[in-house]
Amino acid sequence: MDDVTSTESPSPETVSACKAITTSLLLAVKMHSMYSPEHVNCQEALGRLQNELDTFLREHEDLRLEVEKDRLLYGGEVVYKGAVKDGDIAFALFRDGMLDITFQKGIEVDETKALVKILHHYKSLSGDAEGDIVTALWEGRLPHIKYNAAEHILDSESDVDTITQEDRKKQLLNSIEQKSITPSGALDVRMIAEELLIGSQQLKEFQEIDFSSLELSEEEALKLRDLVKEEEERDTTGEVLEMAADILRGTENEALFEAILVYLEEQLVGSFKHKDLSASFRILKGMRQIGKLSEEKRPWALPLIKDFFKRISEEKSLSRLGDVLATEEKHQIKKAGKVLLLLPPEAIGALSSMIHTASSPGQKALLKAIVVLAGRDLDKFEEVLERADEVTALRLVGLLRLMEDQKVAEVLVRITRHSSEAVRKEAFKIIVEQKLWIPEKIMNLIEDQSISIRNAFIRYLGTRRSEPAAERLVEYLRSHKFGINEDNYLLACFEALGRCGTEKSIPFLEQTLLGGSWFSKWRSSARRRGAALALSEIGTDQAKKILKLASSSLYPGLKEAAGSVMKKRRGPGAHK
Repeated sequence: MDDVTSTESPSPETVSACKAITTSLLLAVKMHSMYSPEHVNCQEALGRLQNELDTFLREHEDLRLEVEKDRLLYGGEVVYKGAVKDGDIAFALFRDGMLDITFQKGIEVDETKALVKILHHYKSLSGDAEGDIVTALWEGRLPHIKYNAAEHILDSESDVDTITQEDRKKQLLNSIEQKSITPSGALDVRMIAEELLIGSQQLKEFQEIDFSSLELSEEEALKLRDLVKEEEERDTTGEVLEMAADILRGTENEALFEAILVYLEEQLVGSFKHKDLSASFRILKGMRQIGKLSEEKRPWALPLIKDFFKRISEEKSLSRLGDVLATEEKHQIKKAGKVLLLLPPEAIGALSSMIHTASSPGQKALLKAIVVLAGRDLDKFEEVLERADEVTALRLVGLLRLMEDQKVAEVLVRITRHSSEAVRKEAFKIIVEQKLWIPEKIMNLIEDQSISIRNAFIRYLGTRRSEPAAERLVEYLRSHKFGINEDNYLLACFEALGRCGTEKSIPFLEQTLLGGSWFSKWRSSARRRGAALALSEIGTDQAKKILKLASSSLYPGLKEAAGSVMKKRRGPGAHK
């Protein structure tokens, strides 16, 4: 058991427990300022504080916190570091003269609740906060919460007798500085001057004061202005978020961890609503850091963090962010872009739904974010693309040309089977642009419902020699029944075979050109013309020999087929 009254420092475990208690106290006060006392968040925060106090006091006689102007100490060790400004718990206790506060064994939840209420009410000076923390604790008669407080500064008659006009001005300024008077509260010089002359028991009679002599100098006025500006710009949201992040980094309490995540989720959605994207960025960045820290030290926290990111990635959570992206406010959209990059891939669906309503700069931010998120999990991107409407799917497919993932080709292959002709066409266009040679994986395009897609694919097949591609094309030519009006397409297929085929394709072409019944050889045939065209494209000695046989044949059908190729090669107007 640590004895804080001895010269020995408390153990690290005890200091850590005290830090947890102070952070829980701060969180309970913050929850009290945001929700009604009956709200579940308030109840849970109060319950955690009570449990931590009970646990500590089972092993220690009491918990005595020393108060300094910007921090709280236990046994000389800092357990809370704040700031000298209105609203900070440590400063509020110091401001009201508190020297130390002690929690004793047996403390009841009603006492803890009363303390939280008092700290919430008096942590900031306001027009309706009459009294102070010390007075409120005295009136509350909390049996297990003890404290020591300093007496008033003006504690004797000599204080009044010896105070000078200049001292009064300095005390006035100090009073303003300590109590953070802002333009929202009236600066009643008479009231402050009279307050400075109040003794510990009664107001001593004094000579009439020339209040003009209390007028602030230029230097003092500038100081007051700086104080007011600092108060107006105080980032209270940031302080609370940092406090919550500190709890998440240090706690091993799963229930507390989960409750803080719920709180941060509410804060994040609220920041989207109020367009406070600096707070949004701070929350998401902090959560990503906590996730990394938890990978090694607290694996039990990872599912909770994952669920947090999953919930905030839903459309209902991110919808208000779309309001920012719909504007032309470049500085806000720039902030939004940074926020988007901190989201997980699960957010791609919600972000895709915002594209239609986003402004031009907003769309750029969205599309950039989607590319980055897809790079982290391409499967999530594909899932969204498959269920997206045609217009959105078309935009998403176009983004694949910006991605470097090795799986992009596989996604493009699957998209060539998409129900939308425009989407299939765009996917195939990207395959061609990126010089992906994967004909055996997209042979389905040779039978696509779209004539333009079929023709484009046939031209693609004819761009290089490929035995596997030629084999697939031969199989198609053998099995497919071409319609009466498909002669041009049939010829294009044979030409592509000639350009991608090898010696292995020649037996099929020879049979197609020279084979068949004697009767069929008398008639003109698109298939024979196609076979001749393919042999001409292959151009080997064996291919030329077959063409020569056909051109010297007595059958008009064969001769015509070979002749058509020779005529095409000579070109219009050439001599026979």
